[in-house]
Amino acid sequence: MLSLKSYRQTRGYLCGPVSLRIVLQYYGVDVAEKMLAKVCGSSKTLGTSAQGIKKGAARFGFKVKIKDNSSFKDIEQWLKKKTPVIVNWFTRGRRDYSDSDIAEGHYSVVAGLDDKYIYLQDPELGKIRKMSRENFKQVWFDWRGLYIKPQALAIRRMIVVYKDIKAIKPRRTSLRGKQKNKKAK
Repeated sequence: MLSLKSYRQTRGYLCGPVSLRIVLQYYGVDVAEKMLAKVCGSSKTLGTSAQGIKKGAARFGFKVKIKDNSSFKDIEQWLKKKTPVIVNWFTRGRRDYSDSDIAEGHYSVVAGLDDKYIYLQDPELGKIRKMSRENFKQVWFDWRGLYIKPQALAIRRMIVVYKDIKAIKPRRTSLRGKQKNKKAK
């Protein structure tokens, strides 16, 4: 299992930027949620698109591969390379889902995968969410846009953010914004 730092999203629509934050932190780049939301073009009504996550990662010198119609085998290949994978899935269909909850798209980072379970570093919870492969397979989809077409449901999207060796220098970077001085005068 990959060692990923936990972060909890501060707003319901910020799972995309926080998932990207988890991945960037894995690579030693610390960027604040608010800055990532701005760079990714997140909105309160539509959240964050996969292209927005790609744009945000590129801003910090990373390459991104977006793949639709992915499989567990695709995820396993990246995890074997010690590369985290962001997955876009749908909240309806989860065992912990109730009909009173709003069903919506959601991003999480895959921390691990075994024969029975997928382990998601989930910004909604701020910790690992363990889900059976069977249950995850039922919710691993989202829609392509605002106008839903039945044939567009099963996207099974994964987003892989990886280092561009030419662009990233081997040093720790922090882009957390201005910190308040807590010293008493």
